[in-house]
Amino acid sequence: MYRYRITPLSPFATPMRSDTLYGHLLCVVREWDGDKAADDLIAAFESGCPPFRLSSVFPSGMLPMPVLPPASREEVRKSSGNLLATLKDLKKFKKLPWIPTSAWVETASSLSQQALYAYWLGNREKFETHCAGKQCFVPHNSISRVSGTVLDQGGLYFDQDRFYGDATSLDLYVDTDNVDYLDEILNRLSLTGFGKDKTTGKGQFAIARDVDFKSELFAINGDCFLNLSVYSTPDLQGIRGSYNLFTKYGKVWNGFGQTNPYKKPFLAFTEGSVFTASPPESGVLRGIHADQRIVQILCPLVMPCRLGGEHG
Repeated sequence: MYRYRITPLSPFATPMRSDTLYGHLLCVVREWDGDKAADDLIAAFESGCPPFRLSSVFPSGMLPMPVLPPASREEVRKSSGNLLATLKDLKKFKKLPWIPTSAWVETASSLSQQALYAYWLGNREKFETHCAGKQCFVPHNSISRVSGTVLDQGGLYFDQDRFYGDATSLDLYVDTDNVDYLDEILNRLSLTGFGKDKTTGKGQFAIARDVDFKSELFAINGDCFLNLSVYSTPDLQGIRGSYNLFTKYGKVWNGFGQTNPYKKPFLAFTEGSVFTASPPESGVLRGIHADQRIVQILCPLVMPCRLGGEHG
């Protein structure tokens, strides 16, 4: 496993989640190296031998909060003699979106909500992050598809863009046997930007491989898996664990010249979902658009762990 450090250079109109990153990188390959190179990459993902696996992008030094079975009242009682104060603290803890990598290293061999909660009680400052950015509403003009001009009525709509402070750093985790190739296509992407409105200057970033990252810290021999990506598969039956689902509404790269930019919605697992068995390798969805060339890459990057507490 490798880690890349991303430095935002502008606001972002699209979150840097793994499935969107896969799509951007495939588009970069198609533009620079041609259709065959992109089709070969898609075929590799479908074959179960992905050329690389990507996480979503997280605040520096953080991982997504694992989705775990709740601690029992008896486990909570053991944390403190004051049950009311403990329950108030537990409510705060459950709202946290991230855990520090140190918490994962400490608890991944016996992972439970109670273990993470106990770590938080003694290390609250490590769970604070100032680099997640701030979401702000940004007004846009609504354009009439008939006249091509701004609508007279209802001429404004609002999007949420994410703004970052100076010297913000974000983390991207990858697994690949050809890191030099991934370096190349990620650097190509950084030249053009990420997400919507990149032609107006949004989604600009710098990226570099973190040479100080020690992947062996995450090398835990476990039979469960923390999901770091947006993940789905053509058949969701048989996937077990503690997870959150959401409906993904994707859009199509404009390089295909599509008049209909919208993909069909589908269900996906969020980052932080915990699977009790290794998820299926194939994470390529087809049939999500009338144009059969259009696919969605949802290959997961997962980290092994073992469940502890009452659920281990």
